[in-house]
Amino acid sequence: MKIKKSIFTKLIGSFLLYAGAMVLTFVVCLVIDAAVLGEGNPGNIMPNSIVDENGNIVNLEVAGKIGGWVEELDEGYNVTAVYGEKQSANTAYTAAELLDLTSPYGKSEFIGFVVQRSKAEKTFLCLYRRSVMSVNPSVIINSRDINTVPVFGIVFLPLAIIEIVLISLYLKKKIKKPLDVIVEGMERLKSGDDIARISVRT
Repeated sequence: MKIKKSIFTKLIGSFLLYAGAMVLTFVVCLVIDAAVLGEGNPGNIMPNSIVDENGNIVNLEVAGKIGGWVEELDEGYNVTAVYGEKQSANTAYTAAELLDLTSPYGKSEFIGFVVQRSKAEKTFLCLYRRSVMSVNPSVIINSRDINTVPVFGIVFLPLAIIEIVLISLYLKKKIKKPLDVIVEGMERLKSGDDIARISVRT
């Protein structure tokens, strides 16, 4: 036996469909945003990807987008080279300062990630503002303090509008037709057609 769906049931189904589409759009936009920020690969944002195995600096532009830079350190924790736009005044570090920088709960303005490359016998310190990147223990990107194009908003807003329009057209098609039939039948009754019948399929 086939059970006919009421308009209310169709409305509930439509809104559930809309909610699912919005969640999917949100996830897709997050992935696109991370990919654009990482120039095609979200992993490029990670500190370990900035220095290759031979001690060469790569993906520095990606780090710069979120205010990061790289410092090369010698055995005494002195800064021997800076890659990117340095935002701190330190030219050397003590063991305590490095411990504070690399701690997820450090009190310094910046957070540091030590990257050692045995092939090149070099030690690098990748630095970011704690307001942008934190470890808990995974890396979390906070776009609040990043001066980049709001890719997420640019992608999400048009897609959301398109989905709203499509859902609205669907609802209009499913609801307006039976309402038009009811209105037509009432008009016939009003004009004196006593045998007018209203047949509505929902």
